[in-house]
Amino acid sequence: MQLYDHIMKRLFFSLLLSLSASIGMAADKLVLQVGTPAPNMLHLPVYVSQKAGYFAEENLEIELRHSPNASVAAQIVSSGGADLAEFSFEPALLGHDKGIRGKFFYRTTPRLIYFVGVLPGSNISNIKELAGKSIGVSNMGSASIFILRSMLRDSGLADDQIRLVPVGVGDSAAAALRSGQVQALSLWDSAYAGLERGGLKFDYIAHPTLKSVGNNGYFVREASQVESREKLVRFSRAITKAFALIDSEPVNAVKFYWQANPAGKTGADEKDALEKSISELKFIFQTPGRPTERNGRFSYPDVQRYLDEMKKVDLYKGDLKAADIADDTIWSESSSPAKPRK
Repeated sequence: MQLYDHIMKRLFFSLLLSLSASIGMAADKLVLQVGTPAPNMLHLPVYVSQKAGYFAEENLEIELRHSPNASVAAQIVSSGGADLAEFSFEPALLGHDKGIRGKFFYRTTPRLIYFVGVLPGSNISNIKELAGKSIGVSNMGSASIFILRSMLRDSGLADDQIRLVPVGVGDSAAAALRSGQVQALSLWDSAYAGLERGGLKFDYIAHPTLKSVGNNGYFVREASQVESREKLVRFSRAITKAFALIDSEPVNAVKFYWQANPAGKTGADEKDALEKSISELKFIFQTPGRPTERNGRFSYPDVQRYLDEMKKVDLYKGDLKAADIADDTIWSESSSPAKPRK
């Protein structure tokens, strides 16, 4: 389907929603709280669902709200300030001992979003070679630190054998790496994608046992999981359609992204901007060999491996099982044929 067809479809469903509202059938609203302070490629499935009319098809209106970080997003959704949120596992686990209760019901990334990046030619090819080095992190509260600690532990290194340096993200992180202030970065996929879009290249070191665990997704508190279940099923169905478009029509997906976030269009000209944005899209969403039909679904064995590893580095206390933080029943319902709504 061409971009023109998507635009016409979106206009049609926008008109349909307006007509429905005028006769007392307004779209159901969901507030989505995300753990980033500004729009970025990570939220592409939501932008595509909005711009291509997939939410409209499901009679949904999604209000996307930004947060300074994922921990704030977790607190907001757990207190009822939003219907659902998007972030990685770590804030939910960090908050579990403080009463945050809920589950991830849809996986949005095909792999662990955190890994270590070094400059090509740095002579660092594995975690053991980070001994005695300075590692840049976005801030000292970043969840990436727990993944890094797990990687160190797996390699037989102690935490005090490296030095953590807060360098932010974007230009400040790039400057710290280029200047030699740090010899490596410990960030996440969309942060690296932005740096690569700016021209910086990396060699990456992934977690040896958790690299295939998709640890980012949509999270809902326990009460909303019951109260808003039918709307969450429709939300999931729209997002699955968006992933299908992202996989099959990345150019159209990028153009929808630019509509939602004009600041995301950067480059010397249209062709350059498109190449950079498609590269960023593929970096985040299109891991080679990823089975497309598993969009949304969590692997309970993978989640359990992740929980076991994170307990070893004190991310959380207690005895959590995969089913305590992940639930694929909403995804399963969304994968079935839609039932007529009354």
